[in-house]
Amino acid sequence: AEFQGRGYGAAAIAHCRAQARAWGLPRVATSVVQADDSNIGFYERLGFTRTGTLVDDEIALSRDA
Repeated sequence: AEFQGRGYGAAAIAHCRAQARAWGLPRVATSVVQADDSNIGFYERLGFTRTGTLVDDEIALSRDA
């Protein structure tokens, strides 16, 4: 909680997207445990959409790089 809301996560995602584009990748993907709605909301606010469910109710998300 100490580092939440300071933009560090959004900056890290922006860096990952920039690196993916530099590598010529069209999309980036991640996953979160379904029970943690705050993490899902974080990624959705950054433009990720749910793309499926993995093992043990882990939610897969992706977006354009």
